[in-house]
Amino acid sequence: MADPLSITSGILAVVGAAYTSTKGLYDLIDGLQNAPKAIAEMKSDIGAVQGVLKALETNLREKPAALTPIFERVRIKETVGACDDITKNFTQTIEKYTAHSKDGSFSKRDRLTVTFRKSKLDGFRTRLNAAKDTVQFAVTSANLTISSSTYSSTEDLKATLEMHEDALRSQSQLLVNIEKDIKDLEIDEEAEADETNDIIAITTRERDLTLAILPVLQKSCAEALAVTEAQANNTTQRFGNVTAEDFSKVGAGVVGSHLGTGNVQQKWGDTKATKSSQAFVGRMDGQAFRDFWSSPTPNSDAGPRSGTGGA
Repeated sequence: MADPLSITSGILAVVGAAYTSTKGLYDLIDGLQNAPKAIAEMKSDIGAVQGVLKALETNLREKPAALTPIFERVRIKETVGACDDITKNFTQTIEKYTAHSKDGSFSKRDRLTVTFRKSKLDGFRTRLNAAKDTVQFAVTSANLTISSSTYSSTEDLKATLEMHEDALRSQSQLLVNIEKDIKDLEIDEEAEADETNDIIAITTRERDLTLAILPVLQKSCAEALAVTEAQANNTTQRFGNVTAEDFSKVGAGVVGSHLGTGNVQQKWGDTKATKSSQAFVGRMDGQAFRDFWSSPTPNSDAGPRSGTGGA
């Protein structure tokens, strides 16, 4: 099993690399004076990706123990890596399209080039936003899992989780639609073979990159949805009476430090332990749970101990 610290460091390294790539592309576009609107508008998309990556890094540095196992499950490292691949690929494209623009001024020739390649620009924005949104959804799922105590009521948490589930399902369908559209595109191999002709909507390289990235994003969405659904199902627990008799042990509730903690509502009836028995209801961390079951039950007659639970 990998060391949690090394997993955290690995995620942070990929996030840092992706942030560097997006900053490089942003600075490249920002440095072009009088850039066409289609190019200038990309800065908002790239800036949004930077914001998501920075928030991810901040959250992980503040709560590494809580978030690392969840981030590993939702494949955040691979999803952020997809953002990096998309950005690096398009940086090469922009550098090619602005080859004649010198001293930060957009040349007339490059402006014409960009005008005829709007479909390529749109394709990049679609891929980048799909990856960015998937990262954002995965981060939100993780934060909802560990931050339920910040909600004023279980009902508020439940509503938020359900809305997030719907958003994840919509994102999953969007990724399926993008994949279908890409597969349906016909690539003009003759035009692609002509190195001077780069007006075609999508190249084999761009198609293959997109088809390689989409399954990564789809898997991340699926895992994020599973994490969110698990948390939604854990927001309310109801127990009846709990009784331990004749040197026995009984437990009812939640064990662990992540799922099912925070503002989860629990309701139970009476709790009673007799004849040196032991019982717990409510929440217990993992180590205390192991100690509870591994410790011997005293073999002595004791009077009944009881309690009454509630919300």
